[in-house]
Amino acid sequence: MLPMPNGTEEVEAAILNAVISNAPVTLAAAPDLREKHFSNGNYGQLWSRILTRVADHKGVDITLVDADREACGIRWEELHGKYVFGVPWNAAYYAEQIWQGYARRQLSELGEVLHQRANDSDQNTESIMTYAKEQLDGLHLLESNLETTETIFAKAAQSFEDTTLTHGLLSGFRTLDKITGGFRPGEMWVVAARPSVGKSSIVGQMLSQVCCTSGASGLMVNLEQTNLAIARRMASARAGVCHTTLPFSTERETKIAALKLAASEIAKAKITFSQRAGQTAAQITSLAHRIHWQNPLNLIVVDYLQLIAMEHRQDRYSAITQASQSMKRIAVELNVTTIVVSQLNRAAMDSDHPAMHHLRESGGIEQDADVILLMSRNVKRDDLPISWRDQVTDDYLSRLVRIDVAKNRDGARGECFLEFDAPCTRFLTPEIRKTEKKKGLPYAD
Repeated sequence: MLPMPNGTEEVEAAILNAVISNAPVTLAAAPDLREKHFSNGNYGQLWSRILTRVADHKGVDITLVDADREACGIRWEELHGKYVFGVPWNAAYYAEQIWQGYARRQLSELGEVLHQRANDSDQNTESIMTYAKEQLDGLHLLESNLETTETIFAKAAQSFEDTTLTHGLLSGFRTLDKITGGFRPGEMWVVAARPSVGKSSIVGQMLSQVCCTSGASGLMVNLEQTNLAIARRMASARAGVCHTTLPFSTERETKIAALKLAASEIAKAKITFSQRAGQTAAQITSLAHRIHWQNPLNLIVVDYLQLIAMEHRQDRYSAITQASQSMKRIAVELNVTTIVVSQLNRAAMDSDHPAMHHLRESGGIEQDADVILLMSRNVKRDDLPISWRDQVTDDYLSRLVRIDVAKNRDGARGECFLEFDAPCTRFLTPEIRKTEKKKGLPYAD
């Protein structure tokens, strides 16, 4: 393993290597780092030039910044120390170390000034203390993250009129949207179930629905299936046609036409697909930042959490916890919604209704998530709303899936039921109506 840079200039060289390697990830982790924070003036100038390139929407890589490096009087050998390269996912550490060094230098300089003023008989003691307080109050890194009560609550008041903040992007399932309010920026959602319940199908359908109807931009990270398999299922769900039985269908041409139409509609949506098994959390983070840099994202789907590869030798529990934290960090840093598919452990099979403690291999998932949806197929008639129980046939009951909103950070918990059309791999909102007006039963929506 490569050693971490220790000295201040080593750390400064490391973050320059990191930003040249992957600017989006590095700058997202060090948004407030400026030229003045660097002890090496040449390094600070190069950092400033890179920030200018980014602001002007120009590329950043080892070739493009070569002229800037030379203009700042820096040799490549200076940036390649014994640790070889700085890595983007350590950028937050580098930035913190750089600021610590900057803060110590400022404190040292302030001490010298205060010492001189204290020994000057013409200086007023109160004015010296006021000066010292002003200098100390101004010595912090996260200036852009500090807001007054007046500022932040003015933003909050205005945000209530923004439907994307109050309601979010709607999933297309009205019973579920009534409980959750939709996908809001900065949130991490977890969709969990045992195998073959339909968790991959529902997140794919949600992504397709949101991007096709609202013009939102999405990223689908497939760690288990091919992009083609996902695309075929999405088209099948949208068209309401089973694509696996086409060779045996008597209406083959008609169904193919419907599937092609659905595929062409989804093709117009702004969805990027990533098919690569064994991706680490850092690689997914880098991918999300890079795509977001080119075309701002609204929704990121990762299928599924337990398939994210370990970056180091660590136990499975710690690896999944770290991956979960990374998915939440992506949501916050990019101001998007991340939807993470997760498995439930085997103990969930012995329970009528799965709970959050059934989330496989990590208790950290329920801590990181803003919304947790638990899916189950073993729906019993007594689980249904009273107005449904006499109207649902046994066959229809077997197609229902229970969605338990086990956690909802910004709202109430609840449950709803969706119909799973297995041949078309799609979910539908049940359309169950009262049959006798004299019963006075409310419509179920």
